[in-house]
Amino acid sequence: MSRLLRTLQIVPALDPAALEAAARSTADAVVLDLSRAISDTERDRARRQAADAVPGLAVPGREVWVQVGDALSLRTRDDVAALARPEVTGFCLPRTESARQVLFLEALLRDREAALGLEEETFKAIPWIETALGLGACQEIVRASRRVVAVALDGAGYAEDLGLERTPEDAALLYARGAVVQAAGQAEVLALDGPYPVPGDRAGLVEETERVRALGFHGKFVLDQEQAEAVGLMLRPTPAQVEGARRLHQAFQAAQDRGERAAVVDGRYVDAVVAARAKRVLDLAAAIEEKERAGAGRG
Repeated sequence: MSRLLRTLQIVPALDPAALEAAARSTADAVVLDLSRAISDTERDRARRQAADAVPGLAVPGREVWVQVGDALSLRTRDDVAALARPEVTGFCLPRTESARQVLFLEALLRDREAALGLEEETFKAIPWIETALGLGACQEIVRASRRVVAVALDGAGYAEDLGLERTPEDAALLYARGAVVQAAGQAEVLALDGPYPVPGDRAGLVEETERVRALGFHGKFVLDQEQAEAVGLMLRPTPAQVEGARRLHQAFQAAQDRGERAAVVDGRYVDAVVAARAKRVLDLAAAIEEKERAGAGRG
């Protein structure tokens, strides 16, 4: 679970200005969005523009993902055929409601890997949970394929599906968010939250990000560079947190070397569960440091 996906910036594939701006994004990933809202008459242009943008977006320290238009259709097949290339990390699957949809994407990606001479499971997958039906099948969805490295919750879509009224506290999404984090944890994949829908509202973005971080989300989709910077900073361990995690992990390792099952650090009992949590903090900090070194190299 050391993959770095704190921030995933959604970039409309039909917007040349957004595609150009995405090349300067500091997000951990950019997601080329072949939205289902794109008409069939414009879909080929969106695919071409997205494909042309990939080389400039795929740089060290930043992944490139593609969001296909549908979860189970010929559109999905054609989106994958146009965008599956070595520089692309994987594909986001909208409105996922069953393992069958993940397996459909799996088959498409396997065929493209064979055609391109790539290793199996080169391309990864992130299913979106947007409906009550999808949430009910979330555990089977995240376990449907080894390609699944994360699962994302579209809170706006989920609330709309159930006719829920959203409030500043987002109590309506508490159960759904908890269920997604639980399913992700059991499958050892990352839990990702959907984007905060109001660009420029930093206070609202910060409040929502703090809320989902406390629930156990690893990362969040964002709409622009401003959101990417804010969320990236919030989901970065502080130096004090890194040092504390290092002490806990080292103490547990030393206890194991002595044949003991746990350690005590400043009066705190440190067992395997606590040590594993500390290791995740260390892995995240190391991944961020590696990303920043790669970014400095680009500069």
